[in-house]
Amino acid sequence: MINTHLRPSRSLKASVAMAVCIALSSLTQARDIALSFDDGLNPQQNPRATVINQQILKQLDEHKIKSMVFPSLIKIGDYQGKQLIENWGNEGHIIGNHSALHQNLNKDNISAQAYIQSIIDADTVLNTLPNYQRIYRYPFLKEGNTVEKRDTVYQWLYQNHYKIGGVSIDASDWFYNRKYLDYAKQDDTEKLQRLKQAYIRHLLDRAEYYDQLAVQTLQGSPQHVLLLHVNAINAAFLK
Repeated sequence: MINTHLRPSRSLKASVAMAVCIALSSLTQARDIALSFDDGLNPQQNPRATVINQQILKQLDEHKIKSMVFPSLIKIGDYQGKQLIENWGNEGHIIGNHSALHQNLNKDNISAQAYIQSIIDADTVLNTLPNYQRIYRYPFLKEGNTVEKRDTVYQWLYQNHYKIGGVSIDASDWFYNRKYLDYAKQDDTEKLQRLKQAYIRHLLDRAEYYDQLAVQTLQGSPQHVLLLHVNAINAAFLK
């Protein structure tokens, strides 16, 4: 199985600086990074879905960054959500496959067969979109709690010409997004500013930690892939 990631358009220092609005003085070496975004949004459930989606795309365009989005059908809903993902492809970003049901393959009640069907169902919907490629990202980054399940899905992906949308820097933007939504609802600018600084520190820490881990394991700093989500905090802070 061949892992794949985006061609990084700038150094880790520049990309994460864009993402968190500051220069990375704490990182002394220039390292490559690509930004990727998971899930997508459902306009029928989130009235700000279109605004959030457009704002992230606008910031990526202004910084001349091409990234990748991995939509899951259960996250984007019907036609309107698919249209939001189509906008990514129209602007030159790669669209991958994050399955239909966003299942955790490490769960005992999720069979390999049901999991593969979820990949097929997503491909059927997404393969008409511009810049769609058969690149699969595992929900929750879980690849199976048994060797049999893991290998069954691996083999199916390989036989059906999928590559893996790997991640080398995993962050918890989903957690910070919950805080962001709470503080934004309260219109608490002081808490939002403190949250922004905490989020900056979190991304910097994650980038540094995973890069050091990669150096220890691979004896070198790789071209990194940072996992983010299409959500409100990134729409607000990717400036």
